[in-house]
Amino acid sequence: AEPGDTAQTLNARARAYLHANCANCHQPLGGGVGNMDLRYSVAFAAMNICDAAPTAGDVAGASLLLAPGDSGNSIIYQRMHDTSTFRMPPLGSTLEDLSATQLISNWGNALATCPS
Repeated sequence: AEPGDTAQTLNARARAYLHANCANCHQPLGGGVGNMDLRYSVAFAAMNICDAAPTAGDVAGASLLLAPGDSGNSIIYQRMHDTSTFRMPPLGSTLEDLSATQLISNWGNALATCPS
């Protein structure tokens, strides 16, 4: 799904964004820190992000990789929002992609619990 295509579900758009921009490193043997797997084809529960503690510490007060219903406590969102050297994705820009961070924030906030 195209992340900006509102005819697609929020989940499909957010997962597509993570796949295209993050999964190149964040998948098994991809080189990213931790054991998260952000590929689109992976079942949500197998992504290892929902209510999961980070392996590299908290970011901007966020203590979970993805906190259902609370993007402010989600490291994935905070790393995208960050404009320092800790930002994700780490290449190609020093500017925040506002539409992408809003998409991931909306996705995280829309989750009531971790889907199985």
